[in-house]
Amino acid sequence: MPDPLPPAANDAAQMGDVCVVATMLSCSKRHVTRLDAAGLIPPSHKLGALVRWPLNTGDPTTGIADWIAAGCPPLIDGGQQSSSSVAQPTKPGCPPPLNDGGQQ
Repeated sequence: MPDPLPPAANDAAQMGDVCVVATMLSCSKRHVTRLDAAGLIPPSHKLGALVRWPLNTGDPTTGIADWIAAGCPPLIDGGQQSSSSVAQPTKPGCPPPLNDGGQQ
């Protein structure tokens, strides 16, 4: 029987669901879904009916834990910095609020 993967390889392969990501960001599951739809957090992956995020990839643009450790930097979308239209996060580990289009 082959040896199990080393711990570093297991960590790199971990995926988290919306509950895990919401806990890591200290926000609601719905807010995680909105952030993902707006492209403000590293992208999710659909596995059949399941939605999962890579946790540790070594790249802050693809792994949620890496993105948080890097200070939640804005993601580049189509050559544009997303921070141009969205305020910077006010506390570490918490992404910026979604822009409501200026409606009160």
